[in-house]
Amino acid sequence: MIKLAEDLQENVEDGMLYVPDGKLSIKKSELAGNIEIESAILPSSLSIIDDESFAYTDNLKEVTCYGNIQYIGTGAFEESGLERIEFKQGCASVNDGAFSECTKLKEVDCKDFCNLSLGEKAFYHCEKLRSISLSNSLQEIKYGTFFKCKELTNVWLPQSLQTLGSYAFAGCDALVSIELPDTLKNLEDHCFDSCKNLTFVSVPAGVSVLENKVFNRCTKLQKIELPKELKLLDMSCFLECGALKEIMVGPDTTVTNESMTPYIIVNRLKF
Repeated sequence: MIKLAEDLQENVEDGMLYVPDGKLSIKKSELAGNIEIESAILPSSLSIIDDESFAYTDNLKEVTCYGNIQYIGTGAFEESGLERIEFKQGCASVNDGAFSECTKLKEVDCKDFCNLSLGEKAFYHCEKLRSISLSNSLQEIKYGTFFKCKELTNVWLPQSLQTLGSYAFAGCDALVSIELPDTLKNLEDHCFDSCKNLTFVSVPAGVSVLENKVFNRCTKLQKIELPKELKLLDMSCFLECGALKEIMVGPDTTVTNESMTPYIIVNRLKF
């Protein structure tokens, strides 16, 4: 065991980063670009991983956090070689681009992941990420959070979620279906754009408007269940959705831009 120094750059031995007990945070850019680190164990005292702390650490593969992580900063692990991260006591807040371009990241192991906030493009282009479960108190998935997570197949969305932001799951090629929670109210533009293997979606009753290319280029989408309470449906939602032949809307739903999707028959429920 090496003698631990205050400067973390000096605490790497045989690829392992040793962080002293009692340390509260890893500072901004403190380890950025370090090519010696292959794994790190963060002590229970540590609660903050600041902006770009581990950014561009090309050989980093695994991180285990024993503390209750309150904050992971902007670009904290951006473009690192990270493959797996485990949070033993949970993780409250993940800022913008925290894991952006972690193209080898496969697993996020956490019993209570993001109970406060999940930032824009947090997992952008994490093309090996296959599954993720989010905290039961998370209310919003923001712009591009899982954009281009090409192998993502299993997503658990909590019964607290109200908004799926623009491009939230765009380009998730392996996504075949996704269960949207009853609490959901907003599906923003291009949310599922280019999810080319998505075949089925059921939109919950709380969503009142669908527009702005939400399902654009979902070329294998065959069935979508829409709530009878839906107030506005802009058919531009379904551009280049050639496998979708028919949809059913409520008697009072306003449908616009039908001419943009001549391959889809719009039928109305009758009471």
